[in-house]
Amino acid sequence: MKRYRSLKRLTEPATEPVTLAEAKAHCRVDIDADDALIQGYIRAARELCEDYVERTFVTQQLQMKLDQWPIEVELPRPPMSNAGTTTAVIVTYTLSDTGATQTLPASVYRVDRDATPGVVRNLTVAPGRATATIRTRSASPGGPGTTTSRPSRSG
Repeated sequence: MKRYRSLKRLTEPATEPVTLAEAKAHCRVDIDADDALIQGYIRAARELCEDYVERTFVTQQLQMKLDQWPIEVELPRPPMSNAGTTTAVIVTYTLSDTGATQTLPASVYRVDRDATPGVVRNLTVAPGRATATIRTRSASPGGPGTTTSRPSRSG
């Protein structure tokens, strides 16, 4: 199974798993002067944890690049989001001989979003003759636009 050459976050998450109010309460911070700093810590902690466990905690869009278009490729950062009845995956490729870039129709590849991690299977394009770029939208385990559910905290 082919791994990616590079992975880039295209869209930042709309929400974080921990709110500013929760972080301030945990740290016993009462003033607003450090809000931007604390939000930066929350984002950095989420990114560090996502990198460590190779999973996504909140919905975001990722782009991965491959040196060649293989038969099968693992999609990083599960779980995957759905767009209606299909998985939100777009595959583009650049032919090595002409440099032309094209978006593949969904009929030439199959996405297995139930696998962990998700898998894109190449159905018709000859492997190895193109550089592939795959865009995928990873969802939080609670579903698109939500964060991971967690137990309520009492003070």
